[in-house]
Amino acid sequence: MIVGSQVEGALTVVPENKAVSNGTQSVVLRCQSNYGISSVIGWRRKLVGEINGSKLAVSCDQLQLFPSVYGFTSGVPGQCDLTINTVDTSLTGIYTCSEQEGQTASAYVTVIGQLFNMLLYTVS
Repeated sequence: MIVGSQVEGALTVVPENKAVSNGTQSVVLRCQSNYGISSVIGWRRKLVGEINGSKLAVSCDQLQLFPSVYGFTSGVPGQCDLTINTVDTSLTGIYTCSEQEGQTASAYVTVIGQLFNMLLYTVS
């Protein structure tokens, strides 16, 4: 159904690529549809090295696979934001939100590890 110049069920807010440091407290990826209810949004992830990826949420309800790693909030109708809690390098990958009409939008989350160089000094 077309409402004005927008298609009902279109994603109006999509997740943006993020580059964060290892150990960052949290990262929020936003997703919203003009459909008007949060239950139309779902989330998937495909981490570096994974072949198939994993569903994280259906109808903005978190699946029980990773309850301490991810959280979902729906502040306004049609919104379902994904929060990645305390980030580490193992969570680098592609995160995709989708709505029931089939539209999808993806963001790359890159977690930058920390490299420490130890210099050895010889005292003569």
